[in-house]
This record gives sequence, C-alpha cells and structure tokens, in this order.
Amino acid sequence: MIGKTALAAAVVAFVSGAPLALGQDTTTTTADTPAQLLEALKAAGYDVSNITSVNEDGTVSITVPAEAAAELEALDEGAAEETGEGAAELVDPPVAAEPAPEWDFKLTMGFGISQGNSDNANFFGSFLATYETDVTKFIGEAAYFNSEDSGESSENSAFIAARQDWNLDDRWIFFADARGDYDMFKSWRYRVQGHVGVGYRLITEEDFRLTPRVGIGASKEFGSDDNRIIPEALAGVDLEWDITENQSFVASTYYYPNLLDIGEFRWTVSAGWNIKIDQADGLSLTVGLLNEYDSDVDPGIEHNDFKLFGGLAFDF
Repeated sequence: MIGKTALAAAVVAFVSGAPLALGQDTTTTTADTPAQLLEALKAAGYDVSNITSVNEDGTVSITVPAEAAAELEALDEGAAEETGEGAAELVDPPVAAEPAPEWDFKLTMGFGISQGNSDNANFFGSFLATYETDVTKFIGEAAYFNSEDSGESSENSAFIAARQDWNLDDRWIFFADARGDYDMFKSWRYRVQGHVGVGYRLITEEDFRLTPRVGIGASKEFGSDDNRIIPEALAGVDLEWDITENQSFVASTYYYPNLLDIGEFRWTVSAGWNIKIDQADGLSLTVGLLNEYDSDVDPGIEHNDFKLFGGLAFDF
C-alpha cells in the first residue's frame, strides 16, 4: 500500500498538473478532473477520504499531514536548487521594437539651354513621395514641364497623381488612384481622373517585380468641347528592376478604353532609369520618358504627346 506521505504527494502532483503512475506494477491512470482522480484511486483500493474532500464546485481540498508537507517542501527546495529557480528570477532581455515605417522622398530637377539659329530652353522638375507598411503602400507624385523656343512657349504642362495599395494577401492588391493634369497645348486645359481595381504580384523576386492591374473609373476634361464624365476601364502593368546595386529601372504602361464611345481610348507609357552617383548622399542621375496617346483629339492636335527628360535626383 502507498503511504500517506506518498499519497499526498501523488494527489498534489495530479492537482498541480504533474503525470502520475500509481505504483511500480500498476498501469498509468489518466483523469480529467481531481474528482475523477479520487474515484480512480478508490477503485484501485486506496482510501484517501481522510485527507481529501470534494467541494460543491468540483474542486478537491487536500489536508496534507505535517510530515508530508515537510517532505514536499524539501522536494520543492531540491528542485529549485537543481534548476536554479528561486535563486534568481530570470528576466527576458528587452526586445527591440521594429522601427516605424518612414516616408521616402525624391526630388528631381533638370534643365537645358541651346542658342544658335533658334534659342531653346527647357525645365523639368518632379517630386515623388512613398510610404509603405506591411499592409499598405502610398505613392504620390507631382511634375512640371516647361519649354520655350525662340521666346515662345512650346511646352507648359504639369500633373499631380496619387495611388494607394492595400495588400489583400501575399499576391493580390486592391488599389485606388487619382490624377489631375494641366496642359496648355491639348484639346483640354485641365483633366481629372480616378480608378479603383485589383492587382496581382505576378513576379516577386528581390531584384525584379512585375504587377499587372485592372480596374474601372472615370475621367473628365475642363476647357474642352466634350464636357461629359467619361467612364473608362483600366488595364496595365508595373515593372521594377534593380539592375545592380547602383542602377534601377522602372516602367509602366496603362490602357484606358472609353466605355461610352467604343473604339476610343488613351494609352500611356512611362519609364525611368536611375544611376546612383553618391549612395551616401542620395544623389543620382535619372533619365525618363513619358508618352500618352489619345485617339480622340481636336483638329491640329497630335495624338501622341512624347516627353524625354533627364536630371539630377536627390533622395531623402
């Protein structure tokens, strides 16, 4: 028979969650509650009524004899000495918090002057802002183009654009974009547009990323003979390529079919090549191009509007 001291230890072990085997020649008994353990002990022939009692809420109270309490206390002290518990409380080292995402800005400026049979001057400036977290990514951009030929303006345009991406999972994206354009030499003076849609990260290599997008939205021209709000679809792709540690290439192309006048559309292409001059100071040389084809223009206006530009960029 098991003694009171050992029996008390056995009951305490069960209540504290420790595994229990009743004797050398018995099978292991598993119980879900203290009350079930007492029933199992009684069925095995052990009388524990003098040291245990079952409470109304199903818990069990144990009266441990003085000699058993001393023995258990000695066992606890020995275990503490072996594991080092009780001698000093272990304190986990503080975990450094991940730095909060920050805004990234890029300012680019370029200009050129030529004199001879004709005097030409041009200026280009752009500002890019990005903010990215594990869930979202924001891109905002503004640019201005101005050119003069023999004192007469031949280019005077600007745009401001923004796009917000929300990650649906590792591949799929929901996005919303908006853009405003100004141009003195188009069929319109001002134009606004906005779209919503989904994108899919088709290629996600560390140095090469390709993301097709589709969506729907609308555009409206001001200072034009056509003052309607034009519903339009969107289909395009974004490409990012880190050629080397100091060189990168980005490009995108988007097709906007007119949903009111079937067959009419806009098509845009943009690309930029960036070469870092001084990585520490954030200086780089950039060359880019923009082209927009509009199938529906006023007489005397070119369908293509092509811009090639370059300059110095500063990242901060």
